[in-house]
Amino acid sequence: MTADLVTRGNTLLEKGRWEEARQAFEEAMGTTESAEALAGSATASRWLDDIDAAITSMQRAYRAYVEGEASIDAANAAVWLAELFLDYRGEPAVASGWLQRARHRLKTEPDHPALVILAGMEAYLALAYDKDPPKARCLAEAALAPAQRLGDESVEIMAKAQLGLIRVSQEDMREGMRLLDEATAAAVAGELHRHGAVQTYCFLITACERVRDFERVAQWARHVVALATDMGREDFAVFARTQYANVLIWRGEWVEAEHELASLVEDTTNRPLTAAMALVQLSSLKRRQGNFEEADELLRHAEREPYRSGVRHLVLTARAALDLDRGDPQAAADMAERYLLAVSMDDPMERIEALEILVRARASLGEQEPAMRAAGELADIGAAISTDAVEGAARAASGVATRASGELDGARRAFEEAIALLDAGGAAHEVVRTRLELAETLILMGHPEAAGRDAEVAREGASRLGAAADVARAAHVLSGLREPPAGFEDLTSREVEILRLLAAGKSNSEMAEDLFVSVRTVERHVSNIYAKIGVCGRSGRVAAAAYAHTHGIT
Repeated sequence: MTADLVTRGNTLLEKGRWEEARQAFEEAMGTTESAEALAGSATASRWLDDIDAAITSMQRAYRAYVEGEASIDAANAAVWLAELFLDYRGEPAVASGWLQRARHRLKTEPDHPALVILAGMEAYLALAYDKDPPKARCLAEAALAPAQRLGDESVEIMAKAQLGLIRVSQEDMREGMRLLDEATAAAVAGELHRHGAVQTYCFLITACERVRDFERVAQWARHVVALATDMGREDFAVFARTQYANVLIWRGEWVEAEHELASLVEDTTNRPLTAAMALVQLSSLKRRQGNFEEADELLRHAEREPYRSGVRHLVLTARAALDLDRGDPQAAADMAERYLLAVSMDDPMERIEALEILVRARASLGEQEPAMRAAGELADIGAAISTDAVEGAARAASGVATRASGELDGARRAFEEAIALLDAGGAAHEVVRTRLELAETLILMGHPEAAGRDAEVAREGASRLGAAADVARAAHVLSGLREPPAGFEDLTSREVEILRLLAAGKSNSEMAEDLFVSVRTVERHVSNIYAKIGVCGRSGRVAAAAYAHTHGIT
């Protein structure tokens, strides 16, 4: 009787009739608690989005398999639990524990296919949570070798897709994309079951997102959503939807992005990790719009459990960007460097955003050498990746750092090149901001008419996007071109001296050393200068230098 009910339940699972399947398994357990019935009930509960029930049933199934000395079944249950805790609870430590139990159960089965899946999950943990691509690569290669020996084509394809993502993360674009293209072709051709196909597509989407090839992200994300809808499994498309929302932000389609992210944030019970990612992305959108308080509150929410463990690295860069936009470059630099210390140089893709922030923060502080070092690392990454968006980001950062060192013509060229690349990469907001950098550079070079044209184009672009802070920044630049700044007589002799050094590109610490005063004293004088000449924020140092050049304080 129990065996018949289990068979019936498994048949119903294959047909996607989840509720009926669970009822059959529960009826089977009413006569005797079999491991097979418990595992089947767990599977049905998962597809019904009843994750608590799925975890409870599979834990009981694991114990039953262990008691029955069914080591391979116990290992499969442990791997299944690891996936649940990782994907639905965002608990990598718990997931790692279950993977270790699976390894223990498979110690006498060195070539079992379950080891391939296990090693693949360990590789994902190493890449996504430990930020250790070399370890991830070793684990992925360890998964691929037995898959090839076993002749299990579907498992081999999955292993290749994962290895491809890891190699892209290590700047091995040619080989990484070759592996991903092969795996994706197999998925499109129907050589994988649909769940495996969705996972393969997600590996490709992640790789494209990391190198900022957002057009490919958009195309494949739409494909995954359509496939999941056809399967009646829209939950499979959740990850693709978060990546697509990022594309919408990048393109400047902010109304659509906010709508998409708002729906993802709502699903906090079953998918806290996805909700956490959506919270961080929504915070980024609010920051870009100039809604800094809302952005901060969203990050505070993401920093709480159960979200924090899954997105703590994302929160660091999001906080650094928010600090910079709010006019606190020191806090931004500290946060960006804290992040970079935690991310290996072997994982360059994960370093891009933090490096962008660090360049701007150090340049705002007048610290040319640290800004140039960060810009140099970013330039190396851009040269290796060679996508328009990454190269554009690297050129924009180079412009910021070059301007901080006083090489205005070089900065101008870098900004012009960055605008062309970012525009080709569809980066609407980044184009606006880089054009503002160009306008401020042209002011320093004594080209007010050209500066005005770029500032006006930037203002119009920011207005279309709904980027209030950038509209205000552009208006400030234009106002400065139309109206003379505060009178020279408002500055004290010490402030004039400091302004002269600032215009020469000196950092606060260098000025303090030259004047034999403390850095805090210099900071106070700089703050007073800003207040008197009416400048503030990220562009304050540039505007102050422009004031100095205009008034002959050089």
